[in-house]
Amino acid sequence: MTWAILIVFLLVVGVMSLSGRKQVPWASKLRRVHAGVARKAEWMAPDDVVDVVRDHYLEAMRWLQDSALHDWSQQWTKSPNFLDGLYLKRYQEVLKHYRIGKAP
Repeated sequence: MTWAILIVFLLVVGVMSLSGRKQVPWASKLRRVHAGVARKAEWMAPDDVVDVVRDHYLEAMRWLQDSALHDWSQQWTKSPNFLDGLYLKRYQEVLKHYRIGKAP
């Protein structure tokens, strides 16, 4: 039984190590940017990726500003299109508090 668990564990680790090398298609296009500290540097995505991320961020910020006066249900249903993870969870918690009449 112990051997079976060990073999399964090794297989899982092997598959993860082989498939995890290229997590993003542009990983080979990363460029090194010096952060100003000796012997330290940062890695930066290609300009086209940075532009897309910037555009999505600005779109989300515009939506947050524009939707402030929209109906509660519209804010609730559209928020997953612009927010994710902890930001979405926090936004929906704030909406719930406003819905029941309490300040968050």
